[in-house]
Amino acid sequence: MPTFDRRSFLAASAAGFAVHALPAFAATPYTFKHGAFDVTVVSDGHLVLPTSFLAPDASPPERNAILKAAGQTGEQYNSPTNVTLIRANNNDLILIDMGSGDRFMPTAGKLWDNLKAAGIDKAKITKVVFTHGHPDHLWGTVDELDDLVTPDAAFYIASAEWDFWTSENATRGNQRQGKNDQGRR
Repeated sequence: MPTFDRRSFLAASAAGFAVHALPAFAATPYTFKHGAFDVTVVSDGHLVLPTSFLAPDASPPERNAILKAAGQTGEQYNSPTNVTLIRANNNDLILIDMGSGDRFMPTAGKLWDNLKAAGIDKAKITKVVFTHGHPDHLWGTVDELDDLVTPDAAFYIASAEWDFWTSENATRGNQRQGKNDQGRR
């Protein structure tokens, strides 16, 4: 069994603190043309999730074989989270989802810093389209004071998604959903 002396303990503590204190900038934004649109993919960081999320219906031996084939080991994996920004010819700046914000996981919520580093002013975003109501897609909508981050943008979400998350069924529905259901509402 390894033993720690005072110096090792302090070094390990400092390293652990640094991991959470330093900004977790991820991949460089990637831009490409798609017809009349400029599409930019920007990182929001990554989520740390249990490997059981990857194949929830697989037996543990099947899941372990899949993970091993993919080079994944351990009980957790890092799931990159990316947000798409579309520049339209009519000067619309359309954001697809708003990331998780800085209160979901310390490894995520980097969207606004990464947009700024890419020279994109969040105040110029004209439209936001939410794909669905999970925390890693919409908790970045408000800041630490619960004010809208992009107050001048128009927001869009599918009516079925809106109806589900604004109904009483949102917290009673799918038993596989987790503790964040109330937060999503």
